[in-house]
Amino acid sequence: MRQGGAAANQVSSGVADPAPVGIKVLGSLSAVVAGRPVGLGGPRQRGVLAQLLVARGEVVPADRLIDDLWRGRPPAKAAASLQAYVSNLRRLLEPERGPREPARLLVSEAPGYGLRLPAAGSVDAWDFERLLRCARAAAGPAAGDGQASGLVRDALALWAGDAYAEFADEPWAAAEIARLTELRLSARELAVTLTLGEGRPGEAVPDARALAEEHPLREEGWRLLALALWADGRQAEALDALRRARHVLAEELGLDPGPALTELESAILQQRTELLPPVAAAVPVRVPASAPAPAARGTRPPEAVFVGRADELRTLREAAAEVAAGGHAVVLVSGEAGAGKSTLLGWLRDELRRSGWLVASGRCPETEGAPPAWAWTEALRELAEHARPAPESAAALAPLLDGEHQELTDRHDSDALAGRFRLHRAVGDWLRRAAAAQPVAMVLDDLHAADRETLALLAELAGGPATPGLLLVPAHRPGEGELTDTLAVLARRSPYRLPLQGLDEAEAGQLIESVCAAAVDMPTVRALAERTGGNPFYLVESAQLLASEGALVAVQEVPQGVRDVLRRRFTRLPSATVEALRLAAVVGREAEVELLLRASGSGEDRLLDALEAALAGGLLTEPGPGVVRFAHALVRDTLYADLSRLRRARLHGRVAEALRVLHPDQLSALAHHFTQAAAAGTADLAVDFCVRAAEAAERRYAHETCAALLRQALDNLALVQDGDDRPARRIALLGALLRAQVRSGAVAAALDTRVAAVALARESGREDLLIEAWTAWTEPTPWVAHPYGTIDRAAVDALTALLRRTDLPPATRCRLLDALTYELDCSGDEAGWTAAAEAVAIARAERDPRLLALALAAQARVHDYELETSLRTEIAAELAALAVEHDLPAYRWHAEHLFCTAAAVRGDLPALRAHMRAAMQIAESYGLPELVDVGLCQQGMVALIADRTQEAERLYGRAIDGLRARNSLHAAGFSALYRLTLALQQGRIADELTLIQAIGAEYGPLADDLLALALLGNGRVEEARAARAARRTIPPDYYRSFFLVLRAMAVIALDEREEAADLLVELLPLRDMIAGTASTSIALRPVAQALGELARHLGRYEEAAQHFRHAAEVARGWEAPHWEADALRSLAELTPADR
Repeated sequence: MRQGGAAANQVSSGVADPAPVGIKVLGSLSAVVAGRPVGLGGPRQRGVLAQLLVARGEVVPADRLIDDLWRGRPPAKAAASLQAYVSNLRRLLEPERGPREPARLLVSEAPGYGLRLPAAGSVDAWDFERLLRCARAAAGPAAGDGQASGLVRDALALWAGDAYAEFADEPWAAAEIARLTELRLSARELAVTLTLGEGRPGEAVPDARALAEEHPLREEGWRLLALALWADGRQAEALDALRRARHVLAEELGLDPGPALTELESAILQQRTELLPPVAAAVPVRVPASAPAPAARGTRPPEAVFVGRADELRTLREAAAEVAAGGHAVVLVSGEAGAGKSTLLGWLRDELRRSGWLVASGRCPETEGAPPAWAWTEALRELAEHARPAPESAAALAPLLDGEHQELTDRHDSDALAGRFRLHRAVGDWLRRAAAAQPVAMVLDDLHAADRETLALLAELAGGPATPGLLLVPAHRPGEGELTDTLAVLARRSPYRLPLQGLDEAEAGQLIESVCAAAVDMPTVRALAERTGGNPFYLVESAQLLASEGALVAVQEVPQGVRDVLRRRFTRLPSATVEALRLAAVVGREAEVELLLRASGSGEDRLLDALEAALAGGLLTEPGPGVVRFAHALVRDTLYADLSRLRRARLHGRVAEALRVLHPDQLSALAHHFTQAAAAGTADLAVDFCVRAAEAAERRYAHETCAALLRQALDNLALVQDGDDRPARRIALLGALLRAQVRSGAVAAALDTRVAAVALARESGREDLLIEAWTAWTEPTPWVAHPYGTIDRAAVDALTALLRRTDLPPATRCRLLDALTYELDCSGDEAGWTAAAEAVAIARAERDPRLLALALAAQARVHDYELETSLRTEIAAELAALAVEHDLPAYRWHAEHLFCTAAAVRGDLPALRAHMRAAMQIAESYGLPELVDVGLCQQGMVALIADRTQEAERLYGRAIDGLRARNSLHAAGFSALYRLTLALQQGRIADELTLIQAIGAEYGPLADDLLALALLGNGRVEEARAARAARRTIPPDYYRSFFLVLRAMAVIALDEREEAADLLVELLPLRDMIAGTASTSIALRPVAQALGELARHLGRYEEAAQHFRHAAEVARGWEAPHWEADALRSLAELTPADR
């Protein structure tokens, strides 16, 4: 059964979803949470909820809530009372929300509060309006099928009294009550109109009479009553109704009847029957709610039988009606293997096509060897048969529509991110144009088996602007696949959710009887239904076994699982059939007969006889000429899993050789089968096809798939017994893998790959391979390529030695210089400045825009983050112009990031916010999750500075989760740094001693000042002094001001006066900053505040006063009133004599 209407159940996004909430306002205000009624408190607390419901998701200012609750005369503590009401409602609506979790349903947004409830299934008034819209859309020439009248009846059934009945006297509710009451009347009138249109005038008369008597001044009620009476053969009563209408209107309003009543009266008198509603012809139900009776029991293939699912079909029709009316919808179908998802989708496709829809569908392959985004390729090729894409989109769409045999385009002058972005946009534009002409349904089955590119395109379509006329229907198995992020995006569309449960006993009986030739008694049906949990596929397979082995087996020996049922069926098949099925299972879910024939080595008749036996038994189907398909993935999976490793490898080898002859362009399949064959004799072929398939995957921007294929190529290369220059081949593969990993966001994995490539090159003793290893990294990344605070001197020396060569091509030299700047990042080493300057000069001379972008990023990387703001701004401006001109989105983001760091150092908060928004838009538009993490850190920093601690914790939490998910080498260190910064600001650094000791490995001696502060907080003064014994120069990187201010705090606490004087000098150039903001990730306090405290500690009070005043000014510019207050308090504590 469908759960909670359209979207009451939110899709999981990694955080516990709120329990389903249902609120009723069409009558008394009431609520149900997680299936249980909850009390909503006293009148004012209920009034808060009602006002937010009336606002329909808009934010209601707190001031307005207070005025309305107390009717303009609020008490002194009204604001506190309102907060209490809101807190109580949050606890009632989200009982499972943790104490530190942000509210997700009743949210705080300036300047007040708002409700964030799903559009469907959560509020009866909202559902009423949605159903009414769908009914109006379905009402038309085809309204006689009862769909529209069913929808309007469902809508009216939601009313249990007057809307917002208990708030009828409240001025704030009056307009909404009047609006809903008018809509209810309109719905009642529509219900009568539809009943008449269906040829049932006698049933329409009572409802029409009630309308006329309850609302005598509303002419439509009288018109419908007279029309129903006339259509029912009661013309005298019809004329009497019209005369009464004339009398009421004259007496009450002094008016004559309008044109509609006058025209109807004339038609009755003149017997002009064209105004009579037509008698509706019976329209067959397009999607059956139960199984049609077969002509002869047991002869119908099990796939043709469709049982139950009445609620699910009703919801699918409702969603389709919403889309047909110009809306958009997502229907998320879920269920375990064998639950009937594919069967339900098949009925939906047929239903929609008969209704004039354009339907395109694709299935995510549950076996390996398919090209990336194959489900979209299938669906879009089907779409293209009926709605061709615009000619100007052909180049952008080619990666999906063309086959794998297409040559990989030259990427030297193009950008993978830009191409992927154009591809996704082209698909979206194509669907929008198609849906503007006729409703379009995109059906994606087996989403749990989807690769990353399939999910990325689905998320782009679901997360972007809504497409009117588009219905998205993905189906998946719950708990399988990497769907968390995609389901979270779909959840924002408030999808209709269809979790397919098992069939009930009666439905199970229907399904079993459709398979068995003899009648089945109820105890047997009950036993099978209980054992299978009502799973349709399990039931069909058990029924097949029942038909062959009798009722005794069904009652006493029902196998425990569907795989056991299948295995018992396999034992009853001829050995040739089992052999053919095993070979087909190795091919995949679907196989060409010609391929099976060539791979089997059997005679044609023998193979065809074997396949026909499997077809007769319902284990295979024939989706097209010369193709067989397993009836269910579980059949194929069971056969494949039961093969020994030895037999499996041999069969893969036979399939690979046959495929190589028949379809040499199916690169992914060839790579898969040759890899699985795991034979030394074919390992070279496996490497070749893996590389070619990886190139095809790169062409589709499926970088994760590309990386997986390259890893397979490396594994296969290890099996090659002979061959020329194995180190060179391996390093070339590692370089390609590294680039694919960076493009897919797996930066940490790419770093590991580069380490492996460099180590292998060193082992070989060949400088050409060492150069290739170091220059393989061609994609920009904002992350430091080594643990913070460390420099790999061996790497620096190796690169410096390579750069002494005089025979290097300019582009190669430029990339080596770039690699050197990565190694010297955060070091302040002048060699990095020199290397970057030379790289920029080479790139300018080469007139290569990508090379120049790389060199400019290198220049920004090595120059001072906090003292060279003008240079960083100049680099950002040039990089931005270059990136826009040559469509380099990663460098566009890089330029915005540089603008952000410069604005943060200057304390220009409006500019920082503008560049943060621009950077985040690029990261989200181009699907760059690691750059989204950076943006979340930036937002968290701004919230932290403004003392919005809960918001900061939420943003930092999301960023850190992303870093961990991508195995970033900075995840643990940054998480600790944020926690410690918060502890410092809250005065509880002493509680974090254990954590500080743990991060010593990440930040080394730079953490010594933190350790000293924590030890001092625990009263361990001598240990604090000892902790700072090895003092290290703080490098001029993005955290310099942060660690210098920490050092100042420790120095003052330990009364280190000489060092305090040195710190005054070192910090003075940074006085306009908030410490740490150059990183745009973390912030401690105004540097001027630390300068004031240092000066005060040294007795330089006039200087201290100047610094405190400046600290207040800096804090004010950052909208940080708490820091401004700290600075002014410190200033006030200086005596007049001190100043």
